[in-house]
Amino acid sequence: MSSLSAARSLRRARRPAVSAAFPVTTAQLRDLGALLLDIHGQNDGRHLLDEREHLRSLDKFGQLEPELARYQAQYQAYQALCKERDTLSAYENEKNC
Repeated sequence: MSSLSAARSLRRARRPAVSAAFPVTTAQLRDLGALLLDIHGQNDGRHLLDEREHLRSLDKFGQLEPELARYQAQYQAYQALCKERDTLSAYENEKNC
């Protein structure tokens, strides 16, 4: 996994930003930010704070929605089979009593 560290001092507007120990311009930082995260509106980034959204965002980024949909369908079928098993087991228990 690659990592990138970027910093810019907010106290001095003319101080250069640094990315991976190399000076970068504000325009380069803006382009880099666009590659890392795409947030459109003022509150669009709030989902980043919601832990329930993390997996959804990762699945979307990895283009895993089709696999997720198949998994969900299979899991629902599994749950239905478990419920049917439990119903049949309860019926057998009543029958044997």
